[in-house]
Amino acid sequence: MNTFKRFLQISVITVFLSLAVAGLISVCGTTLASAAPDHEYVRYYTSIRIEQGDTLWSIAQEYKLDSESTQHYVDEVMEMNSLSSEQITAGKSLMIYYYVVSDVAAQ
Repeated sequence: MNTFKRFLQISVITVFLSLAVAGLISVCGTTLASAAPDHEYVRYYTSIRIEQGDTLWSIAQEYKLDSESTQHYVDEVMEMNSLSSEQITAGKSLMIYYYVVSDVAAQ
């Protein structure tokens, strides 16, 4: 009889935990689905003229995505332009990238 009680307790706990996990997955799945963006970003490239006082960091702040690190943007622009240092000169051109929002719902 003691074994049956123990089996019953374990069964009830297992069912309860299974329902709790299923509920959490359901709630999280709904939250993630409702948080899915209705747009995406398309990356474009252009050339800009460096102005007096510009730095790679200030340019990165202007053109990068909020979710992208400034250091990552600076590193990529340096690689694109074959720069060995972060020094840039006013009046010169610099190849950069930027993002435009594209409506995913329309696709």
